[in-house]
Amino acid sequence: MSLSSDSDSDTGKRKGFKIDSSGAPVRWNGDDWNFYKHAMINAFEESLLDQIAIGKETLNDTWNAEQKGEFKKKQAKIKILIQGSLSMKLAKQVMMKGTGTEMWSELVSIYEGKTNPAMTAQKVYRLQGELHRTHMRGKGNVRSHLHKLFDIRNQLADLGSPVNDLQMVDRMLRSLPALTCYDELRRKVLFSSNMMKYTPELLRKMIITAESRSEDWEGNIFGNKERKRTQGTHGGSKQGRGPHKPLDKKPATKTRSDGCYNCSGIILNVIFRIWMERRTQEQITRVQAGHH
Repeated sequence: MSLSSDSDSDTGKRKGFKIDSSGAPVRWNGDDWNFYKHAMINAFEESLLDQIAIGKETLNDTWNAEQKGEFKKKQAKIKILIQGSLSMKLAKQVMMKGTGTEMWSELVSIYEGKTNPAMTAQKVYRLQGELHRTHMRGKGNVRSHLHKLFDIRNQLADLGSPVNDLQMVDRMLRSLPALTCYDELRRKVLFSSNMMKYTPELLRKMIITAESRSEDWEGNIFGNKERKRTQGTHGGSKQGRGPHKPLDKKPATKTRSDGCYNCSGIILNVIFRIWMERRTQEQITRVQAGHH
């Protein structure tokens, strides 16, 4: 595997991070450490080098010269894999390390900061803020959204600041858009007499199921399908009018009525969401008080 660079020598255009045909990362520039780390662990495992890379298998002084030589070759292979996976800028920061184990340990130290309490606290603070700011917009990709929430949760747990199940369930529900399918799910969970039975994993399945039925929900709420049929009927009748027949004002009046009905529904939805948030906070407070 050849060393990678930030720029293309022929075109001068910046190359992006990718996974090559062998499954190894290429041109990683420091973004999304968690994804890169798992991709590299896979590459180490494929070559049976993972235990050496993470430092669990070390050089044994009792080995003979041949065994020590094989171990040295494996360390060199780890160095080659790591250097080939990084942008040139990052490769220069770690390439002077003597072994592949030391090189990998340096990357872990830089991007996980476990050996530096100040860096750990800063990363925890950033991830907690990201968890609370993450919201799905409209009809976005719900699977991708949930994956991001769980990825942040896993990173926080890895840093010693786990998000408990009740907090995660609350965050998942609050992060969903104001669509009928999700409002029904919020009502089901938040009105439950035993909210603790809804684990994050169970709620994830319920959210995906609700999303798959969203078209059915949205098609029936507030009579959307009925309105579409009504509008189609009005459009057809308009074409059948004679050139001198005055326009009928009733359809316009009905449309305004429908608009007001939608406004009322939106207002009720906002009021309901505010009430649910207060109820959720009360349940969390009661559960936390019970633990004490």
